[in-house]
Amino acid sequence: MMRVYVSATLVDLRALATGEAVSAPVAYAATRSLAAEYPEADEEELEFAAMMAAAEDCSGDTAIVIAADVEATEGSTPGVVEAVGDVVLDRVASFHVGPSAADELGWYATQELSDLIMELG
Repeated sequence: MMRVYVSATLVDLRALATGEAVSAPVAYAATRSLAAEYPEADEEELEFAAMMAAAEDCSGDTAIVIAADVEATEGSTPGVVEAVGDVVLDRVASFHVGPSAADELGWYATQELSDLIMELG
């Protein structure tokens, strides 16, 4: 298992809330190749870089990122992974949401999913 960060939409959040899976063909993670690109960065900084890369993939004014533990394989681009299978709520560690242009995203626990969906719309 690998902690990955996946760009998401409100539709994806609603799907997770109803027990459906969300497709994650491309995700971001603190991979060995990403660590090689930033040798001074610690694990937390690499995780943050992966999360922000996923946020950059979001369209619209709000970035929504799902942090999940799934099987994944490292791609040829540093920090990019291919998730094997779909993301289900049981595999989600947290949600990260904020303005697309922000340098930081808010953190939400999986237990807050319903409230987050209501807040977003």
